[in-house]
Amino acid sequence: RFGVPVVVGPSMENFRRIGRDFEAAGALTVVRDGAGLASAWRRLLDRPGEAAEQGRRGREMVDRNRGAVERSVELLRQVVDLSVPPVAANPTGCAGAPAGTTGCAGAPADTTGCAGAPADTTGCAGAPAGTPDPD
Repeated sequence: RFGVPVVVGPSMENFRRIGRDFEAAGALTVVRDGAGLASAWRRLLDRPGEAAEQGRRGREMVDRNRGAVERSVELLRQVVDLSVPPVAANPTGCAGAPAGTTGCAGAPADTTGCAGAPADTTGCAGAPAGTPDPD
């Protein structure tokens, strides 16, 4: 959105790949210490055209990578959809109950949605007050 030059230190462990991509595109400057930081900012302030160009490249990189979270979630959803039984197989919301059970019949007493209910209860009847309803 702003397109400003970016100067960072060498510690980019949490975002190595995107840091390398930005550096390769000339969209950021990596410095090793305080003297390098001062030098980098002095250069950018003395050369406004260079600073503007670095900012433009950075903005392009951000725009190019926009939506990465949504694309990642969609890829994960495809994997999860293939490996997890559909919710309809156990529509009662009682995790741990065999598929097709009514209410919480057959579910362990501490299953999600029927916490504290005896294993053979129907729905969540008998669950302690304040127990969330599975629906």
